Amino acid sequence: MILAAYSDPADATLFDTIDDGYPFPFSPQYAAFLEKHKGENHFLVFADDRQTCLPVRQYKIRKWTFMQCLFPPVRAGERLSKIEEQAFLDDLIAFAGASKLCHRFVQPATFALFQAYPDGSSYCPFGTYRVMLQERTEEEIFGAFQARYRSAVNSAGRSGAIIRSGADQVPVFHRLYAQTMERSKMSVNDLSFYQDLAGHMGESHAHCAVVYFEDQPVGGIFVLYSTFGAYYLWGSSAATTKLSGLIKFLHWEVMKWARNKGVREYDFVGARLSDVSGTRLEGIQKFKARFGSQLEEGVLWKMDIDGKAIRSFDRILWWKQLLKGKKPPTDIIDQENAKM
Repeated sequence: MILAAYSDPADATLFDTIDDGYPFPFSPQYAAFLEKHKGENHFLVFADDRQTCLPVRQYKIRKWTFMQCLFPPVRAGERLSKIEEQAFLDDLIAFAGASKLCHRFVQPATFALFQAYPDGSSYCPFGTYRVMLQERTEEEIFGAFQARYRSAVNSAGRSGAIIRSGADQVPVFHRLYAQTMERSKMSVNDLSFYQDLAGHMGESHAHCAVVYFEDQPVGGIFVLYSTFGAYYLWGSSAATTKLSGLIKFLHWEVMKWARNKGVREYDFVGARLSDVSGTRLEGIQKFKARFGSQLEEGVLWKMDIDGKAIRSFDRILWWKQLLKGKKPPTDIIDQENAKM
């Protein structure tokens, strides 16, 4: 395997085939954002065929090094088969151990849904809801929406709702997003994070759209995209509005925009496959499903490369959290496996 970075590639020809047909985490713009804004390293790990690759981010916490897969392996802009993906991941783990690249692979980003997992890793089932944009006409896509969603979208459109998009909408989106996260008692990145991300990705890879009603912003969406797919990573909404259906209208308008850009699919990013009845996630996942989206099932995984070294990190973290009166942090894999 070959580990290469855009900023200092081992062989510049490795990057010749990486174009807009690859998912956004493969792009040099995203690499530049991670390296500048977060102080992290971004690499593409190529298989020996020099065509199949996977993007990873690398970061350090004191003396420990971590890596995170940002998307499953892709060849010529297409996903591998499950068997091929399994072989690539096993090779990746062997390569990481031999090259001492990290102490641990943490859970992948939630938009990185794998089909397979490395031998010996910890994993859990996970999914996502996707709307295929190029295989059908707009009428067919909209016709697959739940009937109530179609009515809500049509009502919002007739009532004069408008969509504004572009970098100038990022501050508006962020104000709504901060309010949304506050209602959920969750933390939020500051405005500079989203402005910097939009600046690095540009209009060719980032799209921020806000829906207005009676000249007041009601909800916003921030997606990262390439022709491979558009990923709904952040969404926001006002606490109250005079008209229902505006967020559904916003999603539909962004889907149409993406389809006209040649984007293959609209990914709602993330779905628990365990029973979420009675939780906040139940409503969120039903919302995603009612756009006529297809549920794709896969896995998330993580794995220690140097188990002995990383155990000392876990002990220190555990004691720090205990002294603060908090529970040790858990990821989706921990949460889902605890249910079993």
